Amino acid sequence: MRLITKKMFLEYDYCPVRGWIERNEPREFTPTIAEDFRMKEGLEVGRRARSLFPEGILIEEPDPFEASFITERIIGDRQSVTLFEPAFISGDFVSRADVVRKEGEALDVFEVKSSLAGSSNTKDYIRDLSYTVSVIENSGYRVKKACLIM
Repeated sequence: MRLITKKMFLEYDYCPVRGWIERNEPREFTPTIAEDFRMKEGLEVGRRARSLFPEGILIEEPDPFEASFITERIIGDRQSVTLFEPAFISGDFVSRADVVRKEGEALDVFEVKSSLAGSSNTKDYIRDLSYTVSVIENSGYRVKKACLIM
């Protein structure tokens, strides 16, 4: 069975039928020129946001199960660490946060968005961040702070 991703969950929250289709009948995505541009811009914004945390470690593993194992191992081994794209799994739910910083026993979670603060999408970004925090907390971690970087 496929894990429930943030995209699936948010689609379901918007429209249950869309969420069901996203999970059960995935289709190949061919981006338009505009979508391709936005995706590239988003990657660039994410890369720049990483410069705010120069000590961070990028979790490059694409497989969510393996990435969550790597994430768990690094977080468990260190008192203080910053991770980019760490994976968390709770039951059937998976999430990859943009940035997670561990200080002591708690985590700070940062989601990076390529929009300006106060944009009309802020409510959607908060839902996005809430999903990520929920999966992280349900996988056994305590989240002290959750922030949007815009």
